[in-house]
Amino acid sequence: GEVHLNTVTKDKESNLIQIASRGNYFNNFLTVDITDDTIFIKNYNEVGENEIRHNFHYNVRGALTIRKGEDKNSVHGWGELAILDQTKPVLHFNFEDIFPLNNRYILGLGLLPDVNKYTPLLESVTVNGVDCHNVL
Repeated sequence: GEVHLNTVTKDKESNLIQIASRGNYFNNFLTVDITDDTIFIKNYNEVGENEIRHNFHYNVRGALTIRKGEDKNSVHGWGELAILDQTKPVLHFNFEDIFPLNNRYILGLGLLPDVNKYTPLLESVTVNGVDCHNVL
């Protein structure tokens, strides 16, 4: 998985599940609940207007459920914990579609040193001295 994102992959041959989770400064984390036949994992992301680590409010951004059945096991994920389809490109840019930066929810973007509050939606961000307002 991509360690700068939350990713879930499932091996086709062994059915092994791999979860890569990101979370700097406790702004993004996973919880795991286990019963006799179910593993339920939730992904939370910090929200709020205060500086990062000082909001103490979190929204669920995704979940993964692994169930052991008598006849069949099942795995289902959504949001940040949706299982990646490894037969398709993980990243695909055609360089034709350009979107305003504030239209894309980018976890970790608000952790930049020059941003005074945590927010994954920004109007612009400075990269190597260039103000960027758009994303691919």
